[in-house]
Amino acid sequence: MRRMFWTLGALAPLVVGALPGCKSSLPTQPISDAGLGFDVNDSIFIDFGPPDNLVGLLLSDHTGICDLFNAGIGLDRLKDTNSLGFTFLNAVTTATTAPVTQGTYNVTISLLNLPRVDKWSTVYEYSSDSTCLAVNPPLGVSGTVTLSSIDRVDGGHAVGSYDVVFTTAQRVQGTFDATWCPYSFVLDAGTGDGGVGDGGTDDGGVDAGLCF
Repeated sequence: MRRMFWTLGALAPLVVGALPGCKSSLPTQPISDAGLGFDVNDSIFIDFGPPDNLVGLLLSDHTGICDLFNAGIGLDRLKDTNSLGFTFLNAVTTATTAPVTQGTYNVTISLLNLPRVDKWSTVYEYSSDSTCLAVNPPLGVSGTVTLSSIDRVDGGHAVGSYDVVFTTAQRVQGTFDATWCPYSFVLDAGTGDGGVGDGGTDDGGVDAGLCF
């Protein structure tokens, strides 16, 4: 069964080993500069299960991201696209989590085997070429992401800022104001397409080979 790349992309840092990072000695670079540079044309955030306990936030130079995700079209189907993704987890104990709320989240390269109970964030950059082929994404290894507010209703926003060092030894700072995306696409176990496939596709009748 095909899984949405948004979920895979947001959770990709979970299985990567920790790499060193030193924020204090690196220059500050806004997102519009250098290797992570792109203009943000769409900003959304999504809750994954359990309800409210895992939040993904995406800044992208593509538009209509929420509609695309709900149609079963993930980042791996988008060409010439650049995105900066965040995952938020609020760890109450080593085995339980609570809904993601406002506060400061420590950047870690993996949400597995966290060293202590706290608020955590993974950060990754994703870029694709004209054939939808993904460029190997740099991952955040240290820093913080601050959620100033988060409102999970139609038209609601998640507002905050980030100061992150990546595996490329690049420090990136910026702010975000992302709109709530009522993500509802669910893959059907029998067809792999949310129950509306035509036998030759895997995304609700959209050809799996298409690159948008």
